[in-house]
Amino acid sequence: MGQAASKGLGFLPIYLGPTLIFLLAPSLLKRLVSFCRAEGVTSLPDLLESIYGNGRALGIMATAVLVIG
Repeated sequence: MGQAASKGLGFLPIYLGPTLIFLLAPSLLKRLVSFCRAEGVTSLPDLLESIYGNGRALGIMATAVLVIG
């Protein structure tokens, strides 16, 4: 309440972002899960390959970034 009193509507994005994610996540996750089941995707590199083409280079780069990270 102190931040709302001192900054006005500046506090709104802090609460609006997580609220929207909480409300939209179920529908987005349903679509993602159905896509992954239809395409046989089991990992993030597989998902990237499926969305952006079947180039193995993209999958190798995504795997390398995930291992390094």
